[in-house]
Amino acid sequence: MFEAMRLASFTSRVQGPDYTRWLTTEDDHKRVQIHTSHPLYQAGERIDVVGQVYDESFQPIEHAEVTVEIQDAAHGRPIALTLEDDGNGRYHGALAEGLPKGDYSVSGRATQRGNILGTDDNRFNVGDYDIELSEPRMRADLLTQ
Repeated sequence: MFEAMRLASFTSRVQGPDYTRWLTTEDDHKRVQIHTSHPLYQAGERIDVVGQVYDESFQPIEHAEVTVEIQDAAHGRPIALTLEDDGNGRYHGALAEGLPKGDYSVSGRATQRGNILGTDDNRFNVGDYDIELSEPRMRADLLTQ
């Protein structure tokens, strides 16, 4: 009797495949993902661009060529950047000198042996330098004066 009840509890948890889950995909399940490390930067701050590349079964792809273009909202001349392979499908690059304030878009493309693996785009913003954010810790010596 006990064994029959235990078996019944296991079979009640068995479910069929969830077709809705597999037919719909969210943005974070794209095969190629390109974005900056932060959505907001200060003017002149280093801007890090990261990418991830996956195959059809979402296994990481190494040794792909990942190129990005960063363009401001005024549609000035785009800045081209090639991301370096970190291994395990991850790629990175940076603009060490930063950018002037404004709204920017970053669009990227991943290829391997001439085949396009996918594209992605994202947005970020560069604002004015804020002296209050340059040292956000509490300054007890200033508060006691």
